Amino acid sequence: MKVTKHILANLLLTCTLFFTHNVYAIRCTSGADNYFCRDEAQAVIDTANQALNTSNAANSTANAANTTANNANATAQNAQTTANAANTAAQNAQTSANNAQNTADAASTAAQN
Repeated sequence: MKVTKHILANLLLTCTLFFTHNVYAIRCTSGADNYFCRDEAQAVIDTANQALNTSNAANSTANAANTTANNANATAQNAQTTANAANTAAQNAQTSANNAQNTADAASTAAQN
């Protein structure tokens, strides 16, 4: 879910920055100083690219965190599986001990008779 939020935020940021760039481009085509407009538009593009790079880096970090969380979850599930197997083995040992006790009790009763 967090990764999806980062991707959506990235998309929103990209759309916003390109819209801002288009507003500058429209204003510049109707302006008088084309050199100024080109420099201004390039500055907006550079800022947009920097913001996009930052957003991509944040998204990569979120993906790495998600991978780490998934790995931790898999480790926890493996530990649970091991614990369940140990519990089953303990129950089987208890059943065997109960059977041995029942056999000993029956042998004792038979010996007394």
